[in-house]
Amino acid sequence: IVCEREREFTMASFSPLPPERFGRFHATREAVRSRVDELQALQAPERIWARDPTFFTDDPRHAERITQRLGWLDSPQWAKEQVERWEALRREVWENEVRDLVLLGMGGSSLAPEVLSRTLPAGENTPRFHLLDSTDPEAVEGVRRAIDPAHTLFLVASKSGTTIEVRSFFHFFYEAVTQVKGEGAATTFVAITDPDTPLAELAERLRFRKTLLNPPDIGGRYSALSHFGLVAAKLCARPVEALLADALRMRSHMLPEIPAERNPALWLGAFLGHHAMAGRNKLTLLLSPEIAPFGAWLEQLIAESTGKEGKGIVPIDLEPPTAIDRYGEDRIFVVLRLRGGMNAPLDQMTEALKGAGRPLCEIALQAPHELGGEFFRWAFATATAAALLRINPFDEPNVSEAKEATKACLEAFQATGSLPSVPSCSPDDPALARLISGLRPHDYFALCPFFQATAKRDEKFAALRRRIRDHTRNATTLGYGPRFLHSTGQLHKGGPQEGVFLQLTAQPHID
Repeated sequence: IVCEREREFTMASFSPLPPERFGRFHATREAVRSRVDELQALQAPERIWARDPTFFTDDPRHAERITQRLGWLDSPQWAKEQVERWEALRREVWENEVRDLVLLGMGGSSLAPEVLSRTLPAGENTPRFHLLDSTDPEAVEGVRRAIDPAHTLFLVASKSGTTIEVRSFFHFFYEAVTQVKGEGAATTFVAITDPDTPLAELAERLRFRKTLLNPPDIGGRYSALSHFGLVAAKLCARPVEALLADALRMRSHMLPEIPAERNPALWLGAFLGHHAMAGRNKLTLLLSPEIAPFGAWLEQLIAESTGKEGKGIVPIDLEPPTAIDRYGEDRIFVVLRLRGGMNAPLDQMTEALKGAGRPLCEIALQAPHELGGEFFRWAFATATAAALLRINPFDEPNVSEAKEATKACLEAFQATGSLPSVPSCSPDDPALARLISGLRPHDYFALCPFFQATAKRDEKFAALRRRIRDHTRNATTLGYGPRFLHSTGQLHKGGPQEGVFLQLTAQPHID
């Protein structure tokens, strides 16, 4: 609920966003405007800010969960109040001659830090940043070889404090640091988690350097503007203050007193929700290369928030561009353009989409720190789109399925010494051709490799996606495991029954 003082300040200081930042809608603008009017009639902003669960779904089973997951609405201001604390930790890092910063995380605990590490400049003489969100032995060993444990700070990030991959990473590196520092090993670790979690208890027992407790009413994929998303960036002296200033500015455009036609998130949410309801649920993200990493964060936010109850929006990230007629009719497009970026191919594609009359939203940023506002805009818009689909955007009802299956496999391994066998095929098996030829018009093809991501593999998968899409007109996605289980896994299991999945595995060279 917005206090009167905030209302007075907002209305006194409010200035409309430039049209290019607000978003320009092409081909279906009038239909989207009708949805905005519908949301206005439903009092959408007022009900979101009032934490009204019935705005999203009439199912009373979801009411408590929804009211306990809307803390992100206030996270920009909360995060602004934490900056001095983060700066004090950064000075500690400097004084202790920390050369490397390693974030151990998965999904919502790692995607925003990765985005910021690849889009915002670091300060001078700051630690090198490493992200570990893969259990591939080669990925783990790669980080171990790249650092000196005696001069490294580890951020152990898990909202629940029980994420098995993160706990495994911690035990591996805690042992490595103990071999170098002995009893002082725990001082090289900082926990980021919710209050009263097993990770918080572990950090207290072992005496970590710091434990940063996040507000428990901020869900993982909505936590970009909190400890989870911003601590690593601040420790590397990235412009977190500018990022938060833009987030606060964007937030002011979504408060209840702002008319719907001037609320950029309502328009974007109406665009997403309207087209998903009409069967155009393949959201194709086209970004300037300098801010392209933001697409991975959007992918998790949208897939995990909307992919349930047989419904959902399928985000298509980093798919190579093609001729317009190779895109199926189930596509919509969002262009995020950074001023001054290498935009020639993006601009050419944008004009082609306009000329073909494809549903398109264009958003332009002046500088990378404006991703701060985009974190907030897209969270609000995704929640709005979910409300149009009548689903709860703040739960993950099918994520536990993979966890339970993994637990059963591990228990079988402990009992028998071997893992259960599963059917597989070689790359030249005719079954692969049948898998692709069996794609229906609205299906999407998901590549799910369970090995370390590398630039060379990314390039090969991009070529494969291009060939499949151009041959079939079906959308394609790529997600490395186990990372995708914490990102698009909910959509794969609970979303529309339109996915065709190809799992790829490889024997690691080391273990």
